[in-house]
Amino acid sequence: MMKPREVRLREFLSNSNLANPKSPPWVHSTSSSKLIKIIQDETLLAMRCDVFKGEKLCYLFAWQLPSVFVMRFATPPPIKRIYPFDTGAFDRNRMPSYLTAFDMQNFDLGSDDALIGRLISLYFDTPRRYVDRKSVDEERIKDEHVLDMSHAEILALGKLYREGSTRELGRASR
Repeated sequence: MMKPREVRLREFLSNSNLANPKSPPWVHSTSSSKLIKIIQDETLLAMRCDVFKGEKLCYLFAWQLPSVFVMRFATPPPIKRIYPFDTGAFDRNRMPSYLTAFDMQNFDLGSDDALIGRLISLYFDTPRRYVDRKSVDEERIKDEHVLDMSHAEILALGKLYREGSTRELGRASR
């Protein structure tokens, strides 16, 4: 008898035949006190991260905020890692318990930015629905992708998007 195993989000997206739509622009959020310096220097700096200890990172998000820098690059900078949610909120237990019951590392998509488009296709269907935060319902995802309990993390992330919990946090991570 074959033992069941959990399917990780990165593995699921990598092996899927989901469409890879055009990804939304990257945005950077920061304290408004830094706004003038960023504009004058035309530079975003990597800062010490309190989630990924010992690393200096410049957080970029695929989402909208009241005041942001929106960037498109001819050649995007290297990506260290991609998460489908705000890792700081996860680390500080500001996410629902059905999501924080899992290890945050299980949601690491690595550095393949093509998975962002597949993630959008899976949970939102189109980039417009993603920007509007209108996720598809769970039954549709389960039916189209034959998901079961081995996909618990994938289903939990869908629940997060459907409940709009990311709206309360103000950003979705990239």
